[in-house]
Amino acid sequence: NNLINLTELDLSWNKITKINNEVFCLTNLKILNMAGNEISEIPLNISNLINLKILNLSFNKIIEIIPI
Repeated sequence: NNLINLTELDLSWNKITKINNEVFCLTNLKILNMAGNEISEIPLNISNLINLKILNLSFNKIIEIIPI
């Protein structure tokens, strides 16, 4: 994976409806901004992002956290 060392990812305001599982492989991420999308569920494997310090999911349609 060429993005393994990625520390910041901004996917805000892109009409994204779900968090792609590949994001959870980016274990060096410190900042994940997915604000302003149409995400309704947060998979539990978000816990794979062990270095995450800032998670922005504001302005989404989150109704539940689901196990994967």
